[in-house]
Amino acid sequence: MRIEEIRDLERFRALREAWDQLVARHPEPTPFVSHDWLDAWWEAFAPGPVGVKLVLAWEGGTPVAAAPLVAHRRRLWSVPLHSVEGAANLHTPSYELLLPPDEEPDPFVAGLLGHLLSTHPSPDTLFFKDLPKASASLSALERVAKRRGMKVGRENERLSPRVSVEGEWETYFRGLSKSFRSSLRRCRRRCSEAGATFETITGADRARRILEEGLTLESRGWKGEGGTAILARADETAFYRGLVRRLEGTKILRQYTLRLGDRLICWDLCILDGGVCYAMKTAYDEEHALLAPGFAQQMVTLEDLFRAPNITAYDMLPPPSTYKLRWSEEGLEHVSLRLYADSPRGRLAYLLQGRLRLFLRRSTALRTLKRRLLGE
Repeated sequence: MRIEEIRDLERFRALREAWDQLVARHPEPTPFVSHDWLDAWWEAFAPGPVGVKLVLAWEGGTPVAAAPLVAHRRRLWSVPLHSVEGAANLHTPSYELLLPPDEEPDPFVAGLLGHLLSTHPSPDTLFFKDLPKASASLSALERVAKRRGMKVGRENERLSPRVSVEGEWETYFRGLSKSFRSSLRRCRRRCSEAGATFETITGADRARRILEEGLTLESRGWKGEGGTAILARADETAFYRGLVRRLEGTKILRQYTLRLGDRLICWDLCILDGGVCYAMKTAYDEEHALLAPGFAQQMVTLEDLFRAPNITAYDMLPPPSTYKLRWSEEGLEHVSLRLYADSPRGRLAYLLQGRLRLFLRRSTALRTLKRRLLGE
């Protein structure tokens, strides 16, 4: 097995066909390691302190596995660290290694860690954000890291709420709580009486224009006021524009809108992959909060997905907010994994981050609980 480290975007683009074959062979395909996604992510987020290192494993002339990674210079309590991490950030809901299908994953993972730890400068820590808890990647990374004498820590376990859209909409709807069903019917009725119209956009002719409308809608609300809207950051804006540009006209991209006349009052950006519809971004007009456009839009979206062929699930993505859990308390569990090199700085990072920080967090929680119990 030969390891190639790709640091040039044009080289990555030249490998599109081979990369897509790896994604297609993955037992649980995800759009967040697809070539289109990573190409847009690299173009938008790589400038600056991020050094992209996409690792591709070859057997002869055939690619057999891959790991999208980036290299960072971090500081942990003023201690400088070299960190290698999955090519992911807050806009990446889930991450995976592209492991060989139907084969033992440990040889590739061992080769990957061996390659990374032999480079200069070698990483003190490795971090993989939001791996599916049941994935082969997570278990293989833990096994191989422990065999190498590395410390292993799991962080930030969280649920990605998911609605199964197989079967009948009416059956699913009856399974929701009685009060929630009443609220949804009331929201739908108010929107209908106000003359609101719903639309599903799948074609190429309007995809970019709808995206711009949706981003503008998001920037008018509390996210815009707080400076966290996508349009407030050039790199985030470039990423979503680049992603929609790459996906427009495909069956992967889908946008849902709710309008009052010409005014957009709710917008959903979704990606379809492997029979799953992923809810990427949602925005609604806060001036029309009495209509509850988000609830009405969500209801229509799910009805549409129950009727659509070859779609099995609607994934709301983490974090599991109260709003999402009203639709489903089941879903896909994710966990972030941090590996600490068996080196002086790696061991120091484990003591500071894997032990001391955890102890302080637990101590703070205990002190808070004690104050509440004593009524202080």
